[in-house]
Amino acid sequence: MTLLLAAQAAELNRDERATGIYYTKMTEKPETRLLGLRGLVNQAKRNNEYQKALELALQADQEKPGTDWVLKELFDLSLQLKDFDGALKYLERSGKGKAAKDPARLHLKAILEYERAIRRLDASDVQQAQALLQRAHDLDPDFVPATAKLISLSDDGRRREKLISAAWRQTPHPDVALAIKRLVPVESEADWYARAKKLFLSTNPDHRESLIELAKAALAAREWGDARKYLNALLESDPSVSVYRLLADLEEKANADAAAARNWIQKIPEAKADPEWHCDHCGRIQRKWTSRCGSCNSFDSFEWKSTDVDLEDQLIEAQVVKELTGN
Repeated sequence: MTLLLAAQAAELNRDERATGIYYTKMTEKPETRLLGLRGLVNQAKRNNEYQKALELALQADQEKPGTDWVLKELFDLSLQLKDFDGALKYLERSGKGKAAKDPARLHLKAILEYERAIRRLDASDVQQAQALLQRAHDLDPDFVPATAKLISLSDDGRRREKLISAAWRQTPHPDVALAIKRLVPVESEADWYARAKKLFLSTNPDHRESLIELAKAALAAREWGDARKYLNALLESDPSVSVYRLLADLEEKANADAAAARNWIQKIPEAKADPEWHCDHCGRIQRKWTSRCGSCNSFDSFEWKSTDVDLEDQLIEAQVVKELTGN
């Protein structure tokens, strides 16, 4: 107790040298070893010495295997060090019984399998990457990055068709649409439009993303009437920024009507924002999903959503994030 109080007093005084000495002395006694290791882990994390913190946490795991705080530290530190194999191992060790089937835990496992798959792709191991992506998709079919990447790597055939149909029915998303489009690398705009109609209209015809993708494909294929039909439907259901931009594009290309196009552009400031990836911790907005936020360093914090925020509020929020994170 004397050593613990001395270590805590040193922490309050920000005396790192004394803190380390007292916690190290605690590790020399069997009855206080685990507590001392916990103090040293926290000290190493404060100093951004994540590898050292991981090694200390491993010692704590050897001292008392399966301790909750130790497994949590091993998981978090593995994530910090981008050791996704290790993170998955510790996540599986910490979840037993009903907890192992918790949707949030399954989602975390899906992210880890996805990151492992990306590592395998970087090493040109496509077959193993496919297997890991399939596992991620099975764990969480709503996890868009894994679904889109799995589609892009899947071989042509009935199995891929079922995957695509199920994905668009359950989680229609621009990244999924792009993966589907890129499956045919050399394709005319008219052929893509025909393929898009066949898929999107048969699986999820009224969804916003189906109408957006069909409108874009129809515009590219110069099917002006169809494009206007899809965009008019969106005007009634979800008049977002991209809808007004596409309507302006339609007026320019179909009618060469600059005035009509300008009228649509002028409506954009009043339009609903399009969905993007939003960090729930710091508010960062980005087009591409990442497992860790580049601003606040939080893991699995991005959610695909649309938020109507005043421009001035966005600028203030961005400045606050910059000041807090230094980014």
